[in-house]
Amino acid sequence: MTRAAAPVPPKAAPVPRDRRFRPDLSGLWEADGSGENTNTPLMVQINQAGAALAIWFSRPPKDLDGVDGLKIRDGTGGVRTADHDWVHGVARGFLVDKTNGNRAEKGAPIPLTWFVAEGANVPPDPLRPTATDLFNPLDPWLSEGTPPLVRGFKGKGLLSYPKETPEVLLLSFAEDGRPTLKLRRTSPVVRWPRRVISRLPEPLRTQVLMDQTRPVPVALQTRMISLFASPNTGFARSIATWARQKAGTIERTRTRVALARALEFSLAEPWRSRMYGLMALYGNFARLEVDGELKTYYGWLNDVLDDEVRNSTAGGYLPGWGTGRVQETIRSLGVGGEASFLYRLTFQDVGFAGPLVGIQAGAYASVVKIDKFRLVFKRNNDGSRVYDKNGQPVTEDPVPVPWVGNHPVFGVFARLAAGLAADVGVKSIVVKNVAGKPGLGVADLGKIDFRSELDLSDPADFSGARIVIASTTVGKVKLGNLGQANISDSALWQLYLPGHGWMHSITEADHLSGPRLPFSWGALLTPGWWKNWLPTSAEGTALRVSLCVGALFSTGAPTTKPPSGHEDKVENLLAGQSSAMFPYDSWDLDAEEPGSETSGRMRFERDLAEVRAVIEAYGPAPVLLAFTSPEGTEPHNDVLSENRAVATGQAIVDALGAHIARDGFVVAAHGEYPARARGDLTIQGIPVTGGGLPDPEKYPTRDDFYRSADGPTAKEWPRWRRVDLFVEGTLVTRVLGRDSTP
Repeated sequence: MTRAAAPVPPKAAPVPRDRRFRPDLSGLWEADGSGENTNTPLMVQINQAGAALAIWFSRPPKDLDGVDGLKIRDGTGGVRTADHDWVHGVARGFLVDKTNGNRAEKGAPIPLTWFVAEGANVPPDPLRPTATDLFNPLDPWLSEGTPPLVRGFKGKGLLSYPKETPEVLLLSFAEDGRPTLKLRRTSPVVRWPRRVISRLPEPLRTQVLMDQTRPVPVALQTRMISLFASPNTGFARSIATWARQKAGTIERTRTRVALARALEFSLAEPWRSRMYGLMALYGNFARLEVDGELKTYYGWLNDVLDDEVRNSTAGGYLPGWGTGRVQETIRSLGVGGEASFLYRLTFQDVGFAGPLVGIQAGAYASVVKIDKFRLVFKRNNDGSRVYDKNGQPVTEDPVPVPWVGNHPVFGVFARLAAGLAADVGVKSIVVKNVAGKPGLGVADLGKIDFRSELDLSDPADFSGARIVIASTTVGKVKLGNLGQANISDSALWQLYLPGHGWMHSITEADHLSGPRLPFSWGALLTPGWWKNWLPTSAEGTALRVSLCVGALFSTGAPTTKPPSGHEDKVENLLAGQSSAMFPYDSWDLDAEEPGSETSGRMRFERDLAEVRAVIEAYGPAPVLLAFTSPEGTEPHNDVLSENRAVATGQAIVDALGAHIARDGFVVAAHGEYPARARGDLTIQGIPVTGGGLPDPEKYPTRDDFYRSADGPTAKEWPRWRRVDLFVEGTLVTRVLGRDSTP
């Protein structure tokens, strides 16, 4: 006797239900300090979807001053407070009670279950398992069951919403609600799933992790950013005081120290760099006017740094402070640039010069050879730079760096010189122009080094550069290549690179110099070495001032280096947890589950809260992929899968409502077909591997099927009773169907 086929269920029309409970507690929250605390002891992120809360919490960033370690009692009653005891934790809860009443609106506490991972047992980054994880990698579902592979402790707590103070929450990690932490919302952002953030390329990945899971505390952000907020702050007044003080005085040194002290803060990396980045957003745009001169705050600080370099020997430093600490503090902001590369320009030029109404004028053309070197700063044991006696950062020997391309560079220059100078030729051919005598010769530009943070790829990147050289010579005597003496012989080089700004370099000749002696007896005995000592001309200069301007060009196009970093490719990564369930052969998410105080809808909203940011972001419509197990007829299962997909989509709209920026849902309901198909399938662009399961309806009874050779395949049925939510090809979360037997 064969069993009758189950009737085909009617297609269900979605019934909207408003599950957007008020208030929406989503956002970043920080706990108020206690006692001597000046910064938060706890950072909390809440995602809300419908009636469910997904919560992440962490200790503040390392090395933050003014933090009293938060104490949490473990299951044994022991107190955990230090970093090695715990760093990250997660929690879950529901805004509604058994009667579906809003606890927050009633002023009743919201029960929480929480889990804290012991500091040394926080799981590693899921995509970079060898890296130390500074950010919270835990999933809130860990607070429900026994966490696999994660050692820690868990408990129950309470979260209260005082209606009279809407931006404050009261949090307790104890079931009786004591003691209580006062949380204040610092930002209404929703956290993205950790596994989605991990797919971003560096350095964006670390920045998003920081801002989403363990940001720079608001108190520190406010203190540092407020330095640039108003011309009436003490910091702005100190800049104005410095600008009005005389250079090279002790008073100005003390003002520079005061400015540097205001810029110091204690915070470990990478939060320290993030704080500098936030400060730069304000310091590079906020402007300050001093005595009619208007500059950005960072422009003023750049002048302060230059003053410190030039006048570091003036004295007046406070105990524990010196030019190295002052410079290090200001340079850490990015002011002055991090000169990571050295570009050496060598000029091989030829041209014409002659007298013009008492002024020597010249025009030159040059082949410019450009070499690239990497600079490595010498650093102390604490990581700070080493400075020389003149306050300049000291570098190791430059390391040559090959160019990606190697196009030739040329230059054209014009030069004016005036002063009291005379050259006397000794040989019949003089390679240097003789003052007052027209002739063909060289501009004697020689070579010059520019330091820069720019990582250029080809000498042709200098094409279009403009050069200005201002030089002065006082009391100089030169006897060809035999030697020279001078009171002062220096030049200021400025090179403007289009799109990148100015590079600067100062050259200053030694007061006394001469040719080098041979380094060995072999070199000394080499015939002709003494020729290097023979002078070719003599030069005497009482005073000379010259100005040279020029431009560089190249026959090749500038090259662009590919950006650094990489992107991990992760396909179909489950970003949520599968705990919501439909009753067997049903699409009713509100049905009560025996032995549980929560419905399938509530558990779905709990999973939804963890991935809310993915669903409500702008982008293409999500795909709801619905299947069934093979028991039942094909028409029955087709309608069942469609009804479940529609119910899931409606539950998402009910929970998030207007927060969803995506345009509807794509419903792809395929009943039992994928469970029975063999091989690889593609449904709505999503790869699915067929289950290859036999059809149990071919057997007279279900017992006959269980006793047959196909019977063991029934254990595969539960995994096909599901609705998968895909967003842009990523499996975000899943709703399962319960088995027919308890």
